[in-house]
Amino acid sequence: MRVWRIIIGTEEGGGNIDSCVGVAEKAQEAIDKAMKWARTPVEGEPDNYYENPYPSKVEDLGEQEF
Repeated sequence: MRVWRIIIGTEEGGGNIDSCVGVAEKAQEAIDKAMKWARTPVEGEPDNYYENPYPSKVEDLGEQEF
């Protein structure tokens, strides 16, 4: 598995607004996971999520064995 950092931007906030780090085999899988995370409201806070998020930057942080 590779470790990826996805920088997220939105139309509303402009520019880069957040980032998440996770593991995935390929970049597209990491992007899909990050976008799902960005669109999911925080439990107990239904209005706490990003509208129209997009992957602004994708960084491959290397391979790790767990």
